[in-house]
Order: sequence, then structure tokens, then C-alpha cells
Amino acid sequence: ETYYRAKPLSLIGFVLGHEGKGSLLSLLKAEGLATSLGVGFGDSTQDYAAFQVTVGLTPTGLQRYQDVLTYVMGSVAALREKGIPQYLYEENRVMSDLGFRYRERASSAQVASSMTALMQELPLDQLPAAAYLFQEYKPDLYKSLLARMTPDNMLVTLTAKGVPAALTEKYYRARYGYQEITGEPYARLVQAKADARWRVPEPNPFIPKNTALVHPEGALKIGDATMNYLRADGMAAAVVDKLVPFLDVTFTSGDALVAQMRQVLTPEEQQRYLPLLLKDSVALPTRLIDDALAKVWYLPDWRFRQPKAEVKLKVFTNGAFATPKDVVLARLYEANLGE
Repeated sequence: ETYYRAKPLSLIGFVLGHEGKGSLLSLLKAEGLATSLGVGFGDSTQDYAAFQVTVGLTPTGLQRYQDVLTYVMGSVAALREKGIPQYLYEENRVMSDLGFRYRERASSAQVASSMTALMQELPLDQLPAAAYLFQEYKPDLYKSLLARMTPDNMLVTLTAKGVPAALTEKYYRARYGYQEITGEPYARLVQAKADARWRVPEPNPFIPKNTALVHPEGALKIGDATMNYLRADGMAAAVVDKLVPFLDVTFTSGDALVAQMRQVLTPEEQQRYLPLLLKDSVALPTRLIDDALAKVWYLPDWRFRQPKAEVKLKVFTNGAFATPKDVVLARLYEANLGE
């Protein structure tokens, strides 16, 4: 909590946990040792904080888990030596700011619950922003924390079927095992060096530099849902009644809808309710392409007005389900794309 403006463990976790070229995960996958990697801070109090690395092992990785530990500690050592470049801090600063400004609205109960917890840890006058934003670049602090991530300050938990479990936990009677790594395996961890292929993430060219909203284009209409939204948003009943003649009427654009409403609503009603009407109207998809290769539709967002876009693709092919073998291959290909 002391370093909430710098969020050092979050930044260290971002670097060690990235999944791109030269990442720790890509190396473990290349060696057939792991399928997943999760990195970030664990338990945190005013007295101590834990940094957690979770690796999903393959059967080979389970047999060679000490090699996996060597890869992890080597990556930590390399990051400690090289430091975290400022461009990675800037990328996280920008994205955390965008995430905070355009976060989804939470319920009152969720806000109260989260704020109550945060008030115990962070200054009240800086909440809730302090929980989200990166506000200070502290390279010396990052190295100081990385210097504490050593084998003699580490607890390793190996969870798998068949792991020796000679002890029994007192209260839950769960079986477990415990050993302290010494000798040559411990020395390997102390002296671990990063694989030559390991590197910090390259600069991300897709970090947004301009988040100005683009004016939506496309048809929209006033539907039953629009009326319900408007009432819920506080539109006066007399104004709602003025819109009834336009129920299920399609307008070619938002400008066309506004032009029509200016003839119906008073200047005061226009100022107060036109933004609500645009937000609550039903957007209609526009077909951009329709040929033998593809059909492409565009749907504008009038309601949430955030600097985001979503692309959904559906690929249809006759051969994907022709035989059981084709089904399996198609699913493997889909899984590979997702990977």
C-alpha cells in the first residue's frame, strides 16, 4: 500500500507474465514444460506483500519442475539486472487511465463494498483513482523488490496427483508433503541465469494515442425498449407522450432523428432530453459488403459512447464438419488460433 502510486508488483507482474515473443511462458511452452502462466501480487498487508507465480505444468513439466523453477528465477534475475524500461511503465499508465475513465458502471452495493475495503489501505481523498492509476515511475524500487525475490525467500507449492504426501494437516486432515531444497538444486536456483531467448516485452504499437470519440453513423429507431429506457432515465411523461407517434419509425441517422425532434420538443426539452433520446434509441446494423466472399455488417454504438470497437468474425466452411476427423482438426485449429 505504501507504493500505491507506483504499483511496483503490478508492473513486475506485467513484465514477467507477458505472453509474447521472448516471454517466460513462450520459453516454457517451447520446452514442452507449461501451458499457462499467471503472475502478480498475492497477499498484501502493511507489513508484507507476496508475489505469486503460477505455472500450469505439462506432464513433462511436472517431472522437470525444478527446471521450471530455474527458468522462473533466471527471468527474475535478468529483470533485476536489466530493469524495467520506462516505455513499459508509460504503456501501463496510459491503459490504466483509460481503464479507469471508461470502466463499466458498478452497482451501488459493489461500489460501497470495494470502497470500504480500499479505505483501509489507501488515502480516502484519492479514491477510487488511486486503486487503478500508475502515477510514478520508480526503477530503483522495482530493483529493490526484485532483489528480495530469491530462493531463500520463496515458498514453492507443487500440486498434482501422485506427489508424495507423508504429512496430515491438523484441522482439515488434508494430506501434504514438505521439504526444503538444498545442495545442487538450491545452488541452481541461486545461480540461475535467464535463457538467452528471454526478453522484456517490445514496445506496443497499439497503445492508443487518441481516444476522441467518432460520431456514430447509421440508422436508428425509437422502439419499445427506447421508451422504457427513457422513463427509467427520468424523462417526463409528457415528453414521452410526444414521442409516441414516432414509435418504430426508422431514421437514417442520428442527425435525422435530431432534426425531427426539434420540430416536436421545446428548446428546453431539446437541451435536456435529446442526448438521452440518442443514447436510448435502437441502433440498426448497416450492411457494408454483401458478395460471394463475405457479408460485413456495421452496428454503431449510440448508448455507451466509449472509445472501443469490437470485431466479430464467423467463418463458414463446408469441410469443417464433413467427418469426425474434420471436426477434431477444426477444433484443434480453433484452439491454435486462440492460443
